[in-house]
Amino acid sequence: MGIQPPGTIGRAIYDARTARGWTRPQLARLINDAASTASVTQHYVYRWETGRRTPDDYLSVIADVLNLDPVAVARVSCTLPLQPEPAQPLENDEMLRRSLLGGIAATAAHTATSGPLHRLTAALSTSPLDRTEVERLTAATAALYTDEENTPTLALLGRVSAHLDTLTGAIPRAGKHRNDLIVAAGETAALAGWLAWDIKRFTEATDYYEAARAAAREAGHPPLDSLVLTYASYGVTDPRTAADFLIQAQKHVKGPGYATASAWTTARTAEELATLGDEHGALRALDRAEAVYDYAIPSREQPWVRFMRRSRLDSLKVSTLTHLRHREGVQAADDSLSRLAVDDDSKVSIAVRTDAASAYLSAGDVDRGIATARRALRTMRHYGYEGMTMGRVRMAAIVNQLPDTAAARDLRAEVQAALTV
Repeated sequence: MGIQPPGTIGRAIYDARTARGWTRPQLARLINDAASTASVTQHYVYRWETGRRTPDDYLSVIADVLNLDPVAVARVSCTLPLQPEPAQPLENDEMLRRSLLGGIAATAAHTATSGPLHRLTAALSTSPLDRTEVERLTAATAALYTDEENTPTLALLGRVSAHLDTLTGAIPRAGKHRNDLIVAAGETAALAGWLAWDIKRFTEATDYYEAARAAAREAGHPPLDSLVLTYASYGVTDPRTAADFLIQAQKHVKGPGYATASAWTTARTAEELATLGDEHGALRALDRAEAVYDYAIPSREQPWVRFMRRSRLDSLKVSTLTHLRHREGVQAADDSLSRLAVDDDSKVSIAVRTDAASAYLSAGDVDRGIATARRALRTMRHYGYEGMTMGRVRMAAIVNQLPDTAAARDLRAEVQAALTV
């Protein structure tokens, strides 16, 4: 296996190292010195550069040592090997179970909730599931998505992993309800992937995402594939690749009952196209997202779109217009904040407030930008979220926009202190 291609974390490390004329042993020694450890060897560096291993625990140190943009490093580190064409369907339940549980069973959270008694109980439960039990399991899946908005990521991932174990154990007994449980298992795996990515377990996230895609293929349920592609779009470094993921995702959520999902994928496409500087494409996508959202009822559609309230759609509009340096960005920011309750401390509120803060700073309204960013930072601290991938990416972007004023320096110091956790 050679050096990884452009757009991967391995290639970024290789390019930065060789540009400085450093050997792998030299880089390993510098990382050890910066991290106060002796764990990193030249073999580690080789494995990172060739893609055999991901440097999940050393991303911030690598960014510092090699003087890389921490935002870019956070995004490039989760480039996923997703394929545009679906593979052949799985042949039987055991293959599905292996795919769903595949490298995930080794994780600490999963192991803690899957002891011998749990596995034996599942194996002995051979009676077929009735509709009531299936509905209970699918309702539990939906509840996890609701809890995601107000539960610290680390606390939730163990519950999600345990629920995935329960669902995959129940699939062989599902009978005519088999597809319903496969979809629920896929939705649970997708959520686990999102949570794992957010706590920088990038390899684990990829395993969960691929398991969710396997479930989508087996159940013949394209909207589940849309969910994975949209989640994955946040983790790729190249906006063009992210936009391609999202355009593909849009194709899987057309028709009645998917208005919210369609609005989410389309608005995310607008955001990435704006990053690419495609003003015409971005504004067209934004118009389509707002038009389809008129038919959306998030609370009655898929559990994974219930976060997509109007304030979140507005914040995607804010982000798009800010990237385009569009004059309406500030008004859109005002609109998005007006839809939030003053005491809203959900995770969604972090996205809304950081997008608004970015719009204000871009327009030169430094005081409002700082105040709004500080409010978002308070919510991050409430959840221990400032150490999570999405929180770090968003706050690092805010820091990059701050001018050199006393108030801005104070906020910069607060953010940098928070990002060291």
